[in-house]
Amino acid sequence: MKNIQKEFSHILNIPHEDIKTCKKLGGLTNENYLIRTKNGDFIYRKGGKANSFINRSDEFYNLKQIEGKNLDAKMLYFDEKSGDKISKYLNGFKEAKKSDFLDEKFIKKMAKKIAYLHDLDVKFASKFDFLKECEKYKKILSSHKVKLHEAFFQNEKEFLHLYKETQTTFCPCHNDLVLENILHEGENIFIIDWEYSSMNNPAWDLATIFHETEIKEDLQDYFLKIYLHERKIDLYLEKLKKEILIQHKAKNLVNYLWAMVKSIKDESFIKYANAQLHSK
Repeated sequence: MKNIQKEFSHILNIPHEDIKTCKKLGGLTNENYLIRTKNGDFIYRKGGKANSFINRSDEFYNLKQIEGKNLDAKMLYFDEKSGDKISKYLNGFKEAKKSDFLDEKFIKKMAKKIAYLHDLDVKFASKFDFLKECEKYKKILSSHKVKLHEAFFQNEKEFLHLYKETQTTFCPCHNDLVLENILHEGENIFIIDWEYSSMNNPAWDLATIFHETEIKEDLQDYFLKIYLHERKIDLYLEKLKKEILIQHKAKNLVNYLWAMVKSIKDESFIKYANAQLHSK
């Protein structure tokens, strides 16, 4: 912990004696530290562990595209080689919970925020390609001689048949809208951890939200009606719901491979990986 404080102090040129506390936080991909100082509070992310399958240059580029657009905490430092990042800590904000998505007022705010992101006039560094994404993880797994569950290949075959039906205009997407990455306080919602962001099918983000929150179908419809209204898109609700279902299947396949890669160093991820295969 002393080394973390020393690094942080050097990067931001903050005297070491001004650091009050340094606390390690959770995180599946990175190591995160909440550092409180006399000059404010910060999140110091150490990104080295995930650099084998995350393009940090793309992440930095994407973060610069959304800078000042009321989407993420203020970024103060980013190292494209190591993935280390320092941001302002969002004091007073709390992680979203499944229960928040029972509240129509919160759902309305969230739908508007995602519509705002998807309508941004920016272009992220890369375009999500399902086949290339799977191939990337498969190569890593193959190099470690990790065998994949037979159910994965069956699910992949079924999905590729549906994949041919997808037709959409790609837009800026976060791609990892789990509850832990959605922070809110009052009328404000911020989205953190943009390392998987890219140009993508917007239904991917919507599928992630609906799956992670287990939001009821009637409230899904409420969310989508607000979302479509905000984006002024002439698209039938049922057509969008079908697209979300397809992207949910794609997400499960990618998440399975991602978790299997993580399991190379931490076998506890195998349970998460298997859950993705059987997710409905």
